[in-house]
Amino acid sequence: MRFLKNLSTPALFLGPFLSLFFAPLAHSALPDFKRHPEASPVQAPSNILYLGDQEPSYAFLVDKSEQRLYVYRQEAEGQKLIKTFVCSTGENSLGKKRRGDKRTPEGVYFFTRVMESKNLPSIYGIRAFPMDYPNFLDQINYHKGDGIWLHGTNKPLAPYSTNGCIVLENSEVVELSQYVRLRRTPIIIVEKIPYTSPKELNGERDRVRSLLLEWKRSWEKKQLDRYMSFYSHNFRSKGMDWNGWRRYKERLNQQYRNIQITIDPPIILKHNQNTVAKFFQSYQSDRFFSEGTKRLYFATEGGDLKIIGEEWEVHRGGEAPPPISEAVLAAFLTPKTPIPEAGAASSPSPSPASLKAKREKPEGDLSQEVPKIQAFLATWKRSWETKDLNQYMDCYSKDFRAQGKKWEQWRQYKKHLNARYRQIQVSLEDVKIQRKDGQTLVSFRQIYRSDGLKSIGQKNLTLREEKKSWKIIRESFSRFKGEDRGG
Repeated sequence: MRFLKNLSTPALFLGPFLSLFFAPLAHSALPDFKRHPEASPVQAPSNILYLGDQEPSYAFLVDKSEQRLYVYRQEAEGQKLIKTFVCSTGENSLGKKRRGDKRTPEGVYFFTRVMESKNLPSIYGIRAFPMDYPNFLDQINYHKGDGIWLHGTNKPLAPYSTNGCIVLENSEVVELSQYVRLRRTPIIIVEKIPYTSPKELNGERDRVRSLLLEWKRSWEKKQLDRYMSFYSHNFRSKGMDWNGWRRYKERLNQQYRNIQITIDPPIILKHNQNTVAKFFQSYQSDRFFSEGTKRLYFATEGGDLKIIGEEWEVHRGGEAPPPISEAVLAAFLTPKTPIPEAGAASSPSPSPASLKAKREKPEGDLSQEVPKIQAFLATWKRSWETKDLNQYMDCYSKDFRAQGKKWEQWRQYKKHLNARYRQIQVSLEDVKIQRKDGQTLVSFRQIYRSDGLKSIGQKNLTLREEKKSWKIIRESFSRFKGEDRGG
């Protein structure tokens, strides 16, 4: 869905909403970690209006009352729930207000970077994703503190047990990483998810789109009165209030003869009575050019949305976090052999029969190999995206066969595609690893996108261990109906 893509069609992103206080949650009734809340199929979370058109487009929605993190993906018919994770939030209820209150903030945030275990105390687990708390809305409401992360843990996960961060099991942080795009994937944190009808949701989305379109046009046409009508008299940006912003824009209108604005399709998110539009913007005049990401923060005033804050970043964002190394995965995810306590009676020596049984794993037992296979997949994906042909082909066995091609023919085929496309993005979803009929099989939903092609489908890999390294010996791809061929 391309909206506001060129100079005559702007786009919008809705984001954080002004944090209001939620009623305290009684911790005496902790959520059942085995229970999964069910929403009506005709209802949708009202916090997610639109996630843009960049593939893949995901949003995380945290329900503190349920201690759940939900992953939504943007699809043509709307937002689709694709994954649910158990999580833990702050010891105390309500949104964060000051440093050390052990509360998890409520609002719309974005991940600013990724921190690996080698740079973290062990309490943070396998990796951490810092968030941009406090954001603009937190700051104007005088919410203090910092260091709010999504991260793993070296302890058993328990509800309401953090100092304010969102914590998951290490294995689930690894899985969640595939959905993260830095500074682009939003995480919306609420006490309880509000639901609405898709009709109401789409109506609100279109309302914001129309508003952004008129805002853009008035800016380009230098209609200062019309342009400033979109701004609240409580507006703040770059140290300027409403009057200062008007004088600033008036000077620019006099300085430049022509102004042209291009806005990409947005992320549109909501929290309470506030909305944020986040989009990539290109600005060009006869004497100046700039590109970057803009956030507009809205509040509802007298039934109308008004801009109360504006932020600008010079980068686009959207980078995938790097793969986790095989050594780190093995250290955090491989089951450890328990060490007997001091003074405990020694176990009798194992019999030859029991040793043989240990060596011969059940057909489907891959528990010891999963971390290595996950690391292998991360390397394979990364080398594909970066067009590192040597590393990519090192993931394939010399006995490889697919699409009628042998190893060298596959190398030439990929070399040709690398030269044809400037950029390649690959996302792996719902990865399943199993051992069947003596073979190690990996299957997943693959989203492939380059500057000339997009495809979505099911990919299946057959792996074989060669000299203590995993290699691909077979590969197949089945395109989903209605999607372009490729991958």
